[in-house]
Amino acid sequence: MLGEETVLLKGSKQARPAGAAAALCHDSRSLWAPTLIHSPQTLAAVPTILSGGIDGFPETGAQAFAGTILVQISGAVARPGVAEVPFGVTLREIVDVAGGVRAPRKLKALLVGGPSGGILPPR
Repeated sequence: MLGEETVLLKGSKQARPAGAAAALCHDSRSLWAPTLIHSPQTLAAVPTILSGGIDGFPETGAQAFAGTILVQISGAVARPGVAEVPFGVTLREIVDVAGGVRAPRKLKALLVGGPSGGILPPR
């Protein structure tokens, strides 16, 4: 459920991080004060902005799109999981972040965008 704010809100309350059937009230008391989480993607950008400053943030990522994005990598890769990559990286670079395809397998296709996404050939 990567990118789903109800999972992040529940996790911040030390509850089981499972998606909610109905939307939560996003401006509720979640941590120690009223909390508004529009998306985990936004929250993930906070450390980058705080460490490099708001002026340094556009330097991360592609020219047209500043910052990073969280990607979920699964399947026959060496290190499946979630990775934070700069905007503009290629799908091949994302596979490499996951340690590449496990031998003796070869990359046949990539599913991007989840169940409603599309299948792309390896080239």
